[in-house]
Amino acid sequence: MNPILNAVMGIIGGPLDGLLSRFFPSKEKAQEFQAELQKMLVEQEGEITKAAIAVQQGQIEVNKVEASVPTAGTGFVATGAVTDNSTYNFVILEVN
Repeated sequence: MNPILNAVMGIIGGPLDGLLSRFFPSKEKAQEFQAELQKMLVEQEGEITKAAIAVQQGQIEVNKVEASVPTAGTGFVATGAVTDNSTYNFVILEVN
């Protein structure tokens, strides 16, 4: 089964129980609703998979653009501090 569906099914079987008990006072009705929801998810598995693949492909495109942006080879980080006797201390680091 699809890992995304496994994750959603885990939510339906666990944390969702407390919420369902508020909407369905009868345990049988809550179980019927859970079964119907799981059935709908399984029926939509193909669409869920397509959506997950689209998200992954979009992230790949973002990664390609980020990798093509030129960056400077060297940068500097500067920090400063004031001590009790009003002396100033600075540290400048070269970052590659």
